Amino acid sequence: MNDNNYIEIRNLNFSRDGRNIYNNLSMDIPKNKITAVMGPSGSGKTTLLRLIGKQLDPDSGTITINNTSLNQISRKELFLLRSKMGVLFQSASLFHDLNVAENVAFPLRVHTNLSDSMINDLVSMKLEAVGLRGAKDLVPSELSGGMARRVALARAIILDPSLLMYDEPFVGQDPIILGILKSLIQKINLIKQTTSLIVSHNIAEVLSIADMIYIISNGEIVAQGSADAIKNSKSDFVLQFINGYTDGPVAFNFPAEQDYTAELLGNTNA
Repeated sequence: MNDNNYIEIRNLNFSRDGRNIYNNLSMDIPKNKITAVMGPSGSGKTTLLRLIGKQLDPDSGTITINNTSLNQISRKELFLLRSKMGVLFQSASLFHDLNVAENVAFPLRVHTNLSDSMINDLVSMKLEAVGLRGAKDLVPSELSGGMARRVALARAIILDPSLLMYDEPFVGQDPIILGILKSLIQKINLIKQTTSLIVSHNIAEVLSIADMIYIISNGEIVAQGSADAIKNSKSDFVLQFINGYTDGPVAFNFPAEQDYTAELLGNTNA
């Protein structure tokens, strides 16, 4: 494994319900950098995060994380590896029967034997970092969407993970919260030297913070490089994706087994 990479994916194949999600995919996630994976809806971006977290297993190929192969990992080793990962889920995924402080404390109670006083101090520090220390006694139903996302971020960083994965962190956020989240991602990456992996549709935000960008479609990488390389790409697919063109390689219609006209005529004749 290259010392400059935190994750190496090689010849990854994965399918679901007979549909190929990834076809011989190979990808490097560099250490201490912000890497983004982008692509049309349904291209498997969230699935990639689940494969890296070993919630799913590939049909073939390898995923190596910090010199540890997921193909050969034991249950005990996986538990330890996951303690070094933080995930910001798209839906925040807070525990509704726990208040904000206990939601953030949850990973500490699972993975450490710290005292309650130490846990309380660490929770206060992480909530202060996301601007929500004053909301520690609230329950998730009392939070706005942006607040819930920031609580989830505090929970994701509570163990000071070496890998942070963000699943659509900017979706549904107002411009202020969006700017705050973008700034927090940059600061965490810079100060903690965390390896960050973002999947997102928010092109402007991703291009402004990512060191490395992969664009995927139909299970393959169609473009990769720095933000400048992506902006200056001559690929019809990339131009359609980053500019939101209605015409291009990405079709609007999901493939159907039967021609539309033939289907209508067939129904009429029936």
